[in-house]
Amino acid sequence: MYFYPNNDDTLYRQNEKLIRSIEKAMNERNQILEIRQDEIK
Repeated sequence: MYFYPNNDDTLYRQNEKLIRSIEKAMNERNQILEIRQDEIK
């Protein structure tokens, strides 16, 4: 078992990265959906 001096900080930063990548994926998906809506019109 490894000991991290600031384990909470490490977890927080990993969560931030995860949240950012999820938001990025959602934004990309929304852009694709908007483009498709424009094509349908």
